[in-house]
Amino acid sequence: MGEESADDIGVLQSSQDSVCHLERSEVRMVVKSSSDLLGALDLVGREASVPVARAFVRTMLGAEHPILDEVTLLASELTTNAVVHSRSRGSGDVTISLAQCGHIVRLTVRDAGADTRPQVCDDLDGEGGRGLFLVEQISRRWGVDEDGDGRAVWCEVEF
Repeated sequence: MGEESADDIGVLQSSQDSVCHLERSEVRMVVKSSSDLLGALDLVGREASVPVARAFVRTMLGAEHPILDEVTLLASELTTNAVVHSRSRGSGDVTISLAQCGHIVRLTVRDAGADTRPQVCDDLDGEGGRGLFLVEQISRRWGVDEDGDGRAVWCEVEF
């Protein structure tokens, strides 16, 4: 990353006391709560935010979590959809949050919304469009909530 100053770095701290340094241009804010919420991360609506979302999930869940790979994949797919297909694309906000209640992890990706509603692709042989298919196959349930401020696509994975 070159020379770094305190103004250039956002710090993400997990419950395991690990620290991950992220460029501030990719991260807007990190929220950590003591409730079922494991954490929330505000990102810039750019494709460069997708690996940051994956790192966030890995940090929040920890290396030994039984569904780490599945939730990381879903975070990658939903964040990609948000930064490519929503009005957050470019410089808007995308928020990813993780919560755990018992044996269920809930992943939510919120963006500025779009003119069309997310749909599962019927043509799995095409170039892209498999993200929501994967979400549908891996999640115990998923959905889309829209309001005047944007859209939240969420999924729940059981372990």
